[in-house]
Amino acid sequence: MNKKILILSVFLLSLLAIMVFAASTQHSPTLCSGQWSYCLNAINNDANRATALATNTSNRSGEWRSYAFAIPNNAQIDKVNVRADFFATNTLGFLDVRVSGDGGLTYGPGHTFGGNTIEQTFNLDVTNDLAWTPQKLNHTNLKVKATCFKKMAPGLNPTCRLDWIPVNVTYTIN
Repeated sequence: MNKKILILSVFLLSLLAIMVFAASTQHSPTLCSGQWSYCLNAINNDANRATALATNTSNRSGEWRSYAFAIPNNAQIDKVNVRADFFATNTLGFLDVRVSGDGGLTYGPGHTFGGNTIEQTFNLDVTNDLAWTPQKLNHTNLKVKATCFKKMAPGLNPTCRLDWIPVNVTYTIN
């Protein structure tokens, strides 16, 4: 009987030793800059909107930062998503979103969407855009750039409206 208890105890301790902790956390930016009017209106999910007017010859870019993630240094980053609640005043308005993990020195590939005149939530999987580490997701390194542009077509210039642009990170700690 004692041998069975010993074997069971060893098994349970072994199981505890290989357990992993998984977490998912979403943060909103606290700072922004660039060519969007009222860019701070995109830090909350509410009725306020950041706005930018695009023309055939002029795009408008903004940068959101200071997401305040505190991910442990030994964590493995499993998934990174940017949420963009977006619409434009006409179907010619589009948004291009890129992420940086080095404070804005370089950016990953663009994720383009739009043509909608009613607010929609776009969940952009940017996991494979960069080799993510906890350091790339820290307060100063993670930046999200959103560029409002007009689809090259005749028609009225669109005003892009961005309601919210948080980032969600899923990670594991062995």
